[in-house]
Amino acid sequence: MEEKDCCWIVNPGCGVEPRKCDPCPAFKAKITCWRFNWKSIARACSFSEREYWHEFFTKQCIQQKCPIYTNHKKERDERINAFKYYDK
Repeated sequence: MEEKDCCWIVNPGCGVEPRKCDPCPAFKAKITCWRFNWKSIARACSFSEREYWHEFFTKQCIQQKCPIYTNHKKERDERINAFKYYDK
């Protein structure tokens, strides 16, 4: 994997502490956010938790114009939408 695809290198502040007790699992595991299996996380979340993560990703990826989102928009949109529309 090239460094330009590693969120912890390209965007080192992203996901470190989205909640005080719940850092981004992809960032923590050093798996790029666009390759991480978010559906399994979404499946385990309550509706309010899914809403939280969808809003977090919308803010972090889209509104802040993350370079990973720019380079992998299609893949990231699929993962972001998993939290908005995923049925348990």
